[in-house]
Amino acid sequence: MTSAESLIEAIHDEDRQLRAVLQECPARLLEGDLGESALNPKEVLGHLAYWDELALDFFKTRVARAAAREENSGRRIAEPVYPVNFEERSREELARIRAESFAVVLRRYGEATATLIAFLNDQWEHLSQAERNDFRIPLKHRRHHRLLLIGALQNAGCTISIQQKAEEA
Repeated sequence: MTSAESLIEAIHDEDRQLRAVLQECPARLLEGDLGESALNPKEVLGHLAYWDELALDFFKTRVARAAAREENSGRRIAEPVYPVNFEERSREELARIRAESFAVVLRRYGEATATLIAFLNDQWEHLSQAERNDFRIPLKHRRHHRLLLIGALQNAGCTISIQQKAEEA
């Protein structure tokens, strides 16, 4: 993936596919237990939103630091603060997500997706090649969780008729 346009289109495609899975999911399973430690649709949406927000905070800070270095090499920009224990923070976030309504979590996911796409549109030219490559990670993360969700729903007895696209980003 070499351009912002192709990456953004791939993110849009993953979003469409995930939303298609949600359309086929029985309402009882949107927040229901799928067993075997599987995340349900609400938990998947919240998880993806959280990690997209965290990734964007990281990259926004990197872009700001690079701009500050260009303007004034002596100026320091504060490093982003990240949770020390990602697994613990993820469990805490999952507990918060479980307390929210499906509609709230879906809206947060939509906002995180829109913010991610807006950042790519606005900042692509300010990103290094390595940073551009790093933005494939949120795409792969979304794909990974969509495919896990399809499997969990199928194991719970749902028939998911949408085509499962699993090609690499």
